[in-house]
Amino acid sequence: MAELNYVYLLIPHTISGAKKRHIVDTILGYMQEPIAIPAPLAEALDNGFLNPGTFYMVSADFRVRP
Repeated sequence: MAELNYVYLLIPHTISGAKKRHIVDTILGYMQEPIAIPAPLAEALDNGFLNPGTFYMVSADFRVRP
């Protein structure tokens, strides 16, 4: 789940890297033995490609569908 959200969060430049890391870290925190995001991957979250629009930004429940 953390990996899927990580990829989802790589796209928008309208979310800060700190907020993106917080989201992924929260998911990783649910693991029995939590791990940290490797430094190069955490740094990549500081950037984004585009503003994907309102639906993308507010539809967290649609991020991953079974």
